[in-house]
Amino acid sequence: MPVRKRAPKQHPLYAKRPRPSVAAPLANADSDHSDDVIVIAATLAPAVNDKPHSRPSFDVSRLPSDALSRVLSFAVPGYVPVPGCVPKYPCLPVRKLSNVASVSTAWRDAIRKVIQNFRVANLDWTLVAADEEEEYEMLQEEVERRGDQLRSIRIRIDGDAKPADVEWGQVFAACPRLERLDLRDVPLESSLLGLVLGAGSSHCRDMKALILPKRSVSSKATRKVIRANYEKLYQALEKWSPLSSDDTTATGLKQLTVSDRWEDEYLAPSADFLAAITEFCPSLEYLDGWKHAYNVDDFVECDEKWYIPPSTWRQFWESAAGTSLREFNWAVAPFHDAYFQLFAEVLKPNLRHLCLTVSESWTWDDFKVPEDEDELLGAVIAPPTSETLCSVTKAVPQLEQLYVIFHSGIEDPASVDVEAFGDPFL
Repeated sequence: MPVRKRAPKQHPLYAKRPRPSVAAPLANADSDHSDDVIVIAATLAPAVNDKPHSRPSFDVSRLPSDALSRVLSFAVPGYVPVPGCVPKYPCLPVRKLSNVASVSTAWRDAIRKVIQNFRVANLDWTLVAADEEEEYEMLQEEVERRGDQLRSIRIRIDGDAKPADVEWGQVFAACPRLERLDLRDVPLESSLLGLVLGAGSSHCRDMKALILPKRSVSSKATRKVIRANYEKLYQALEKWSPLSSDDTTATGLKQLTVSDRWEDEYLAPSADFLAAITEFCPSLEYLDGWKHAYNVDDFVECDEKWYIPPSTWRQFWESAAGTSLREFNWAVAPFHDAYFQLFAEVLKPNLRHLCLTVSESWTWDDFKVPEDEDELLGAVIAPPTSETLCSVTKAVPQLEQLYVIFHSGIEDPASVDVEAFGDPFL
């Protein structure tokens, strides 16, 4: 009787994959290890008729609109959505977004929705004097149509339009989720400004950004209105304060733009202005009115100036508003060693951008220092020393950008000691 040779023992992991044939599993039926080989081969290799697994595609349409807008704000240059636009202005670069929309049908539909939401969330309205009453009615209807989807509104006054018999309370009551109120094109000397601030602060309690205008005319007749409008501003800041809200998540304003205040110093003292911010704006990140009154050419000029005594300066930087700021330009402040010392005493964990410069717009005639603080100042102008400047850098541990700007005509060391900004400071 012939002897049958036993098949050599083979480790199951190295077993050859059977051919795609019905008879394949029976090829080694006489082998003692045939069952092992067949089972392991079947486990490691997919069935002949199985389709390869593919990774599921990402459905962009399922991403929440706010989340998608935030992603696009990083990916698309110039796109600034609302909410979340602080400190920039809302911007919709349709041409650049269309490039993203061309990727696929899903992205096309998503971008179409983003554009639609942006246009609903932002309203830019001009009030024309010729059709004043009709314009106010159309504005109210448009706001009511958008409702709580409206997040940003910019109001313009064209020509000699004056406040008509309009219920501003009804206008702002229709958009309770408004986050950005842009009034830079409403004259500061117009009583309309005070009405809008009063109604907006009463009905839109989630306000994050307020942009106010410069004065457009100079007249004694406008002083009373301007003073009243500043009082309306302080009252609005109080209403928007987290202390006035029952919502524990309320933060108050994050951006306040009040520019070119120097001409109204006698109407709204800087000390009162900063005191209101100190008390009512604990989460303020951008106090950037200086950007609209700032010019760098052969000289540095800024018509936004804070005529404040050292005590007010200290209180501001010690407050939550001071420590929350993300940027500051020294052009608005006295270029005095005492102010630099007080600035350096308080840690500013959120400050990212700092500009140290001297504004040629500064005049000291209107700058009054309380008698009990005369000794602190000693002199009207006293540039910071190198030691003081070095201590300033220690107070801003998270600083990302530092600008030191001097004009070419600085030669008087009594105004600026350029040597103080030498190697120890750098």
